[in-house]
Amino acid sequence: MLEKSVLRFLNPFTVVREYFRKPVEAFLVNQYLGYKKKTDESLTSVKELMYRVAIVTLFITVILWLSIFMYVGFYNIYMPNVTHVRPVHFQFKPCEDKAGICSYPYAYVQLTKASNILMQKQPYRIKLVLEMPESEVNKDLGMFMVCVQMRAKGGYLVSSSCRSAMIRYRSLLHRIMRTFVFSPLYLGGMDEEKQQLKVELFSDFEDDPEKPATDAYVELQSRFAQVYSSELHVQAHFTGLRYLMFNWPKISAVFDSSSLFDEDALLKEFQQIESKEEIKKT
Repeated sequence: MLEKSVLRFLNPFTVVREYFRKPVEAFLVNQYLGYKKKTDESLTSVKELMYRVAIVTLFITVILWLSIFMYVGFYNIYMPNVTHVRPVHFQFKPCEDKAGICSYPYAYVQLTKASNILMQKQPYRIKLVLEMPESEVNKDLGMFMVCVQMRAKGGYLVSSSCRSAMIRYRSLLHRIMRTFVFSPLYLGGMDEEKQQLKVELFSDFEDDPEKPATDAYVELQSRFAQVYSSELHVQAHFTGLRYLMFNWPKISAVFDSSSLFDEDALLKEFQQIESKEEIKKT
């Protein structure tokens, strides 16, 4: 019960309804009653009428803008960053008696220096993006394994995953035609013969709230893979309300802002007051 009451108190919509909308509605009702009383007493001054209309319009505008600002604040708190991108710098142990590497390329990627970077109970897609040259070595490499370990502070293993990958096959005819078409770009240094591999390592990774992931250990389980550069992409996979707010921001903004700016409730309250006044007269 205590947790629910705290969450209810921290809810921005509840705060606005209890501490902003209701006092403003009460003020509007008092203004309406004052205007109606003076109207019943035959005080039909145009100046007084314009004054009342201006006050009501002003406060409705304030409520509307307050609803918009509260939605923006709620969006920034509720919605996580869509994508986190970190560079991956591979290391390896070189061979002593010959050229090449004598260990699997690996890299330690620091996701954050703080305690956590990922939002709790939010699924994430984690991808390793490899930029590989279309060299003969990579063409003959075939399939190779890509592994990642998500670790918390102190090296605690949160989760691990391995996926297979390989560069796209291109026939001899395709390579000849592609080289002929893009030869001006190749010669001018504006393009290169390379491929970009996107290896999805996690499709629905959820961070551990007690031991959030702060680092990632990436390993290519092939000594012959040639890589220009690499990046680790952590992308939020939205569902439910977050999906609607991200894919249809304008519609969700109008809907959520209107939930704060409850015009119908205000009109119903005015109608109830009018009915009470009519009953008193009869």
